[in-house]
Amino acid sequence: MSHNQNISHIANVNSIENLAVTFPMWSIPDGNYDPFHKGQNVNFALNIEKAKIRKALKKQCYLKQRTFAEYSFCAKVIGNYSQKGMDGNFLVLDTGTYKFFMHNYSKKIPYSAGEFIVGHGLIEVDYFIWGEQSYKIQDVPDIYFDFVIEKILYIKFPVECTTVNDEVIILYTSLSSPESEYEIVEIENMADEDEGAIELEEQLNDDNIATYATRSFTLFILKRVGLYPAPFLNNN
Repeated sequence: MSHNQNISHIANVNSIENLAVTFPMWSIPDGNYDPFHKGQNVNFALNIEKAKIRKALKKQCYLKQRTFAEYSFCAKVIGNYSQKGMDGNFLVLDTGTYKFFMHNYSKKIPYSAGEFIVGHGLIEVDYFIWGEQSYKIQDVPDIYFDFVIEKILYIKFPVECTTVNDEVIILYTSLSSPESEYEIVEIENMADEDEGAIELEEQLNDDNIATYATRSFTLFILKRVGLYPAPFLNNN
């Protein structure tokens, strides 16, 4: 285990063969995944979470890291899937170098195959919603990629919060604020650690009210294995 405060050095990637992605720690106790270790070969589908998107004015695909696992992108819509029996709506996107899915439980995402969209969001390892639902799609696109896990990082950062009816409510959080004090722990084997399992750890005042907390997430630095698809040369 090693501690490192240099965010730009440890968490940024500068090549299309590398991705920084969040990993949902709850999916291990849920039985979807076993603990991972550094250097492990994996096969993942990737989700764009908490995405803000709109129709693109220019049909020029790209994928650019903003901070940690947050990326901006322009992508071509491969398909929009909401067949009977599926749990929600799935939008599959191609950025030219990687394919991702977006998922919405409550309403249909209003974009069609062949359209281009721009936006930004968090890239996350599939928490198995795609693995459980994609078999229901006829001619399902292959969005799985082979990677090697180069780094596993547990990242903690401060948040402002309060307590309402015994529930901790987050008031403010920022991953990009330079004032934030991060704690970054690089680990070798998730089976040997339990720090990353605590996603929210509050500090209580004398009235048993949470006023300050640290939030944590798990970040994988992945290296792509195999051939790369050529970026779009004809975006029509």
